[in-house]
Amino acid sequence: MRLKRLYDREAPKKEWGERVETCPTCKGKGVVVNQSRTGVDQCPAGCEAGRLVTKVPPVSGVQVLHAGPEQHFSPNFLEGGMKESWLSMDTDQITIHGADGDLVYKVLRTPGRYGDEVIHYYDCKKLKGA
Repeated sequence: MRLKRLYDREAPKKEWGERVETCPTCKGKGVVVNQSRTGVDQCPAGCEAGRLVTKVPPVSGVQVLHAGPEQHFSPNFLEGGMKESWLSMDTDQITIHGADGDLVYKVLRTPGRYGDEVIHYYDCKKLKGA
């Protein structure tokens, strides 16, 4: 499945979140070796203690670019989609609320033990949608 997140760039700045990443210049250390190699200087990337902080607008939805007839959804994927409000889940259905309409999957198996097999995802089959 390929999804494209749609962002609400018109949202008030107080609603924007922060994405924190490790600085690739200093590799998370906050300092780099100076040019004369006699000591260290602050990271030239302007990071804070080895972290780059970027303001990100809130997600307003998703656009489904590709969806196969069968999917394996991880619990983390489902949790993130529900948190951003573009995914909902019943006991036996997962619905992705895309910009072009809803995509509904029937849950065939949930994470757990099945005989000798352990699965760590929701095994699903598409019922309706793009």
